[in-house]
Amino acid sequence: MVTTVRKVVALSPSQAYEKELLENAFRKRSWEILEDVGEESPVHLQWAKARDVAWDRVLDGSLFANHFFLKTGVARKAGLARTLAVRT
Repeated sequence: MVTTVRKVVALSPSQAYEKELLENAFRKRSWEILEDVGEESPVHLQWAKARDVAWDRVLDGSLFANHFFLKTGVARKAGLARTLAVRT
């Protein structure tokens, strides 16, 4: 018996031209595309700006993202301040 795994991605690219390219790439590989990454969302991968990623879900292992955790928080003062405010 062959079981197919439901692959779900949430796309929120920073540039409009990226959206069509990403949608085509994910659809070609049989991914379902959703807009919402809520707590109950079945999304496995979130493609968004680092500041928009649902980091709590990434850190608890229920979501993957297209960014490294805290990269922005280390590289930019505004990102560091936002990260510290949320995590403390």
